[in-house]
Amino acid sequence: MTTYVNTYPSFRQFIVDAQTMLPIKIETYTLDILAEEPEFVLDHELTEYFSMPDLSPKSFDELAQKMLTDESLALNY
Repeated sequence: MTTYVNTYPSFRQFIVDAQTMLPIKIETYTLDILAEEPEFVLDHELTEYFSMPDLSPKSFDELAQKMLTDESLALNY
């Protein structure tokens, strides 16, 4: 959960392969505290949100390299 003032509470769920224990999905859920019946809902899945092929170290390195030249991408992170 986050304690930031200007954002809704959120958490991330890491889904791993049962045999290898490697991550296969990272999902972010947010809570709209102003809703009549607040509930956590899926906000985004990391690979889809950042157009990554997978969660490998290589994919994260490529994402980081893109962030060096793409400010809007970096701000989304």
